[in-house]
Amino acid sequence: MEHFFQWYSDEAEGKRHEAVWSALTGLGNANDDRTQLHLQNARLYNNIDLPAYYGSFTQPTNLPKNRLTYNICRSQVDTLLSKITDNEPAIMFLTEGGDWVSQQKAKDNNLFIDGIFYESKFYSTIERTFLNGSVFGKAFLKVWLDENNRIRMEDVLPLEITVDCFEALYNSPRTLYQKKLVSREVLKASWPKKSNDIEASKGKEDSTLTKF
Repeated sequence: MEHFFQWYSDEAEGKRHEAVWSALTGLGNANDDRTQLHLQNARLYNNIDLPAYYGSFTQPTNLPKNRLTYNICRSQVDTLLSKITDNEPAIMFLTEGGDWVSQQKAKDNNLFIDGIFYESKFYSTIERTFLNGSVFGKAFLKVWLDENNRIRMEDVLPLEITVDCFEALYNSPRTLYQKKLVSREVLKASWPKKSNDIEASKGKEDSTLTKF
């Protein structure tokens, strides 16, 4: 497969998915050390390995003898999370010496923002994002428009993110690649015309994850 590291260029038009995958594959194992660090941090918080994509679907029946009886890492993170997310800060549009029309526009804008936050589940999402940041040391919040042009938000596990280390050398990488487990049935429902291709795709090389 030809490598298109500039997957967003006109050269990749018509085969964008291949270009993105080629660019991601070209990064190889550049993020393995960071992934192992994230897995270690996750174990410190959860007392167990991450399931599914990062470990196994099955939980151990016999907990290890050296398992922590009091998880101070989780206690500290949960306490901080409770204090920081106790209040829900709001965005408000205020006028200064404005007329009645301007004041009404400000009120309408306030209602619009409140509606966006409610529909996109903003506060619950950023709460999980803050939790990820506390556990992993970094956090990602993805914002996009769905097929109906509605604003959606999603907290993304740092383990799902791959970045080009050379692009990130000066702290402003142009591209963040997200790899995420998605059910084949969900994908086929989203792209029915590609159902056969989705079903025939290789997917995750794990006998317990053949449906993803």
